[in-house]
Amino acid sequence: QPIIEGSVPSESSPRSLVLSAPEDARWRAQLNGQELRAVPSTDKQQTFALPAESGEINWQMAPETWWVIAQLVWLVIALLLVAPATGEDQVARRAWEPER
Repeated sequence: QPIIEGSVPSESSPRSLVLSAPEDARWRAQLNGQELRAVPSTDKQQTFALPAESGEINWQMAPETWWVIAQLVWLVIALLLVAPATGEDQVARRAWEPER
């Protein structure tokens, strides 16, 4: 889901879209459904090359795949550690009695 959606008017020449956010490879921007190319910025803010055409624009930050995988691994480990505690034997056990 896009974080922000909006529209941009047409211009006579290409321009830049500058986000008020630090540069990060996870930022994605689209104009009319077409992915915009990230360009270097001197002020370390996320910047995209924006064509002269008008249209609907949106941008979002892609999730970090490694973080989702790490959370899934920890969940599986937690479930494996809890599983023996929930699998009680259904057979009643007699207490140990010393011989007389």
